Amino acid sequence: MDIAEPACLAAGLLSLARQQVGLTQTELAHRAGVQQSVVSAYEAGRRQPTVPMLLRLIRATGNDVQFRLAGADETIRVAPATVPADRAATSIC
Repeated sequence: MDIAEPACLAAGLLSLARQQVGLTQTELAHRAGVQQSVVSAYEAGRRQPTVPMLLRLIRATGNDVQFRLAGADETIRVAPATVPADRAATSIC
């Protein structure tokens, strides 16, 4: 799996965020208001989420994503969310 591929990057970020908080795919799906099969497809790289959907799913774990891309110095980090968990499933703002 090539992490440079967008679907692989999304899959890795989503899987990492979910596993960091000990959620199953079913639990994450329930929090985000999607079916478990959607989470599974995204994590396996069979489907690519839109950016708003990826953020919605990651925020549903209680995490947030911060990106800093600058030439060869890339930083992709999953960090604690600033959005309250009760808003995560309904709003990505």
